[in-house]
Amino acid sequence: MEIRKSRSLQRLARNRSLAVVVAAAMTLAACANYRATIAEPGGDGQSGAASRSEVVAPEGAAIAKDAVIVRPKLKENERALTGDLDIDDPWGSVRLRFDVSKDGEAGNVRVIEATNSEVTEAARHLIAAWPIEPGTLDGKPAAFKNVEATISFEKVEMDSDQKAALKVVGVILLIPVIVVLAAAAVLSGAKFNR
Repeated sequence: MEIRKSRSLQRLARNRSLAVVVAAAMTLAACANYRATIAEPGGDGQSGAASRSEVVAPEGAAIAKDAVIVRPKLKENERALTGDLDIDDPWGSVRLRFDVSKDGEAGNVRVIEATNSEVTEAARHLIAAWPIEPGTLDGKPAAFKNVEATISFEKVEMDSDQKAALKVVGVILLIPVIVVLAAAAVLSGAKFNR
């Protein structure tokens, strides 16, 4: 009975240790912050899609010369990313050309230019998930093609408060491991002393 109890406790200690190591790794990954900033060429100082983007006319219709066209707009210009980039050193910028549906979804994403080829795939995935306010044609949602935007990536260093919080979390995560390992060692030692 004593041997069974000791083995169960050792398995528990191994499983808890693994869980804590995984939790600590996830915490560290969450603290490796990156920032993605997006810029749209527009020239009017507002967040508007590239002036060379083209509205897609509804099937079988022509666009009148006096039509009111409002280009798609990105709903935000910066996004914090927490450890979800699967690249070693995310830096640089990527200029993209893409189409925007009537629902504001980006598609047919093409890379026009990149300063770091490592971030091109991340930029393509990011623009596809970026919230976009759809463009309109005479007040009705319309699709646009050849919209351009540039996404810039940079690493954001932790400030002293974030570093202190990370240390506290690390200590909190390690306490249960130390207690379980100590208990397993005591029970294992007690078993061999008998």
